[in-house]
This record gives sequence, structure tokens and C-alpha cells, in this order.
Amino acid sequence: MNPHRFLVTRTLLFGVLCAVAPLEAQHIAEEFDSLHFRSIGPATMSGRISDLAVYEANPAIYYAATAHSGLWKTTSGGALFEP
Repeated sequence: MNPHRFLVTRTLLFGVLCAVAPLEAQHIAEEFDSLHFRSIGPATMSGRISDLAVYEANPAIYYAATAHSGLWKTTSGGALFEP
């Protein structure tokens, strides 16, 4: 294949791919058309975890220190926390 023909073929292929790419992007937007914004009520923003300590004798017990709401303890492996 001569270099000129190779360049023309690659250019045409690139052009076709660029033309098809926006069509694929439109399908994603259509999938979310049925979703609508709704308020889920007042909620407090959770704080970040500053430190985490696990009790070595029982790994289901650990403490989480947060930046804004203090120290929290769980005895259920993280299913329920108590201040």
C-alpha cells in the first residue's frame, strides 16, 4: 500500500469514528430522562473520620473520631454507632 493511500484511508476512518461518537453519547442521556430531582428531606452532612481505633481482642468493637461530631463507638462491626 502506498503512503498516500494509507493516509487517505486513516483520515476517512478517523472522520467516520468522529461522526459516530456523538451519536453514542446521546443514548446515555436518554437513559436518564425518566429520573427527576426530588428532595429527600433535611439531612446533616456527615463529618470526616479523623482517626479509627480497633480493639484487638474483639475486632467488632472500634472507635471512630470525627472532625465535627466527636468520638463514636461501635460494638457491631460498624452497623450501629453510638456517641
